Amino acid sequence: MAGTVQEAVPEHAREILADPAWPALRARLAEVEKAGDDPGDVLAAVAARRELNSADSVAEVLVWRLDGWQRQRSSTAAAPGSGTTAAPAGGAGRTSPARKQGTPSPMRRPPGEEQQRKGPKRGR
Repeated sequence: MAGTVQEAVPEHAREILADPAWPALRARLAEVEKAGDDPGDVLAAVAARRELNSADSVAEVLVWRLDGWQRQRSSTAAAPGSGTTAAPAGGAGRTSPARKQGTPSPMRRPPGEEQQRKGPKRGR
């Protein structure tokens, strides 16, 4: 899996392989491979979602992103015998309820009032 990391995220490979979270990342990549996906492609995709330079632990961030990728992947898979199929990637086919003319849209929270997300620690 070290070669996979070096190919998928070459700019962070040395840091990842020296990180205490590397064994956890290696295990997640093995799970991805066992599930039939290319670990290099998946790792490159989750690494490209957002920057990694401010992370205290790049390996920990990638483990967290892979966990999310696996949850998303399993939630879009069709349940056996349910007769439903997974929606195409990108949200195609999703519909939203029509709003009546003049009805205000839901308000967004002002900056600073966002709900804290649970995830890996990031540098400031």
